[in-house]
Amino acid sequence: MRGDAPWTARAAAPDPTPMHRTLLAALILASGAAMTTSFAQSAPVALLPADPGYPAVSQAALAPVREAFGDAVGARIERLDVLGPWAFVQGQLQAPAGGRPDYAGTAYAERAAQGGMSDLYVALLRRDGDDWTLVDHAIGPGDVVWLAWPDEHAAPRQLFGF
Repeated sequence: MRGDAPWTARAAAPDPTPMHRTLLAALILASGAAMTTSFAQSAPVALLPADPGYPAVSQAALAPVREAFGDAVGARIERLDVLGPWAFVQGQLQAPAGGRPDYAGTAYAERAAQGGMSDLYVALLRRDGDDWTLVDHAIGPGDVVWLAWPDEHAAPRQLFGF
């Protein structure tokens, strides 16, 4: 009876010809190369100020701070992570000489006076060839606005640490 045996023995497959082996090896190598390309980087890489790509990313990331405050408020980058074509920048807004920034006379003065503004700055960028494009940013967010960025911008969640 067929149902009695826990397994069924089959005849061994014929030994592949050299041509079949070559074709099989080529297919395995091609699929491995495709997988390597797709998953080339699975974890963010922290860029440091001395790294070659750092100036381009930081310049693009901090452009909204320069535009909003001129020389009155700057930002010190604390974290600059890159994952594939994506970059996430987190920094601290500060006065030119360091310390807490003074938002008086800026578009953020009222919000800061009411306690609705942090000294945090975050930016999401995407590389397009040699250029970095600002995708989203938040100046002094009162909450964790970047939690929605993976869904809103199709950015990898690992870039943000979650």
